[in-house]
Amino acid sequence: MGRAQSLPLALVLLFGVRVVEAYECTPVSDADYASIRWSVRALRFSLEAPGSRTMDPLLAQEAVARSFARWSVPDCTDLSFEFTGVVPAGTPPAESNPVIFLDRDWPHDAAAVGLTTMTYRTQTGIIEYGKMELNEQHFRFSDVDTECLDDGRTYDLEAVVTHEAGHFIGLAHPRPEALEGVAAPPTMSPAIGVCDASFRSLEADDEAGLCFIYPLGEAARQCPALPAQTEPLVGNRAFGCSGALGGDDEVAPVWALLALGLWVRRFWRTEVKAACPPPRSA
Repeated sequence: MGRAQSLPLALVLLFGVRVVEAYECTPVSDADYASIRWSVRALRFSLEAPGSRTMDPLLAQEAVARSFARWSVPDCTDLSFEFTGVVPAGTPPAESNPVIFLDRDWPHDAAAVGLTTMTYRTQTGIIEYGKMELNEQHFRFSDVDTECLDDGRTYDLEAVVTHEAGHFIGLAHPRPEALEGVAAPPTMSPAIGVCDASFRSLEADDEAGLCFIYPLGEAARQCPALPAQTEPLVGNRAFGCSGALGGDDEVAPVWALLALGLWVRRFWRTEVKAACPPPRSA
């Protein structure tokens, strides 16, 4: 399988006017001008048992399914998603593309509400499988249309998973400078607040990225001319990107980090840095 690649991406809240075509694709670890994508259009995902412990498990399952399905709605693409059911804990991700709720032993940064890891072929950028982890050790999830505790740590599950599903199909966060002054930030923008359901829907920029990579009736495309980026951080906390480069025939996971701080506010934060650069040698 080769050595692992990691590319964490953090999340901060941004607001202003609608952005069109500010989307970014997740780069192949050792190629500045290539990006990852699925070679198939019918994508499967599962939910690992026991599911959510902070909201009704069945309601959580339905919210997860709606979140993935939202990326198949635009008529400019033929991407589709199939929920294959609940799988036993510990099922290999390569067999199930699982969504996993973790209420203990969270292995990542404590401020990360969700983390999506995509494993792909470094020679082609073709995705092999993915895994989405949701942090219930430090946060709560809910349907904020019906309930949201004023505890500073409750997030709308559907909004979080919709963002993470964008990473699942190969999208990255837009560059912060492309989002200056936006009123309705794209779902893939690196920001959201507690009890905020706005990322449930796709904005024009999200649809543009989706339909560029997966155009109706055509082969999946790579994003050309990915911009050179030198700053290692994106976020309202200390998150960044790092990686160990692998060979052309290796499989490399990419980490897409949804970092939703405990007190994110609806304004531009001055410490937001450029989007994640391609990984450097470890």
